[in-house]
Amino acid sequence: MVRRNLKRTSDEDLSLESLFQKHESDLQKKAKYFFRKYDYKILSFEDLYQTICYLFCYAYRTWNKDRGEFEPYFKCIINRKMNDIIAGKTPPHCCDLPFSILKPEYLKKPQHPKDLDDEEIIQN
Repeated sequence: MVRRNLKRTSDEDLSLESLFQKHESDLQKKAKYFFRKYDYKILSFEDLYQTICYLFCYAYRTWNKDRGEFEPYFKCIINRKMNDIIAGKTPPHCCDLPFSILKPEYLKKPQHPKDLDDEEIIQN
């Protein structure tokens, strides 16, 4: 199988798999950057890398080819969404079955409204 030179190929002409091959080194760099910066919060490098690959696929699905090139778009998406994930928010489109790369002590606890007791209402 002959490999195409993906560096010179426009992102618009590539499939998701080809784009992944083309930008795999960028994804590794992003994973190393976030792991160095937040290693005390993150469970493992592999989980972080898989999350960044998930965000790459998310960026591919939401990318509008008419509004710009893919590379700056996916880098922006990864930076913004990873900062959200590190802050404890769920990844995009993962409301029903969210996953987390954070250690348990850094997970936000779900906040439930306090149940009002009848006694508290009467006293006030």
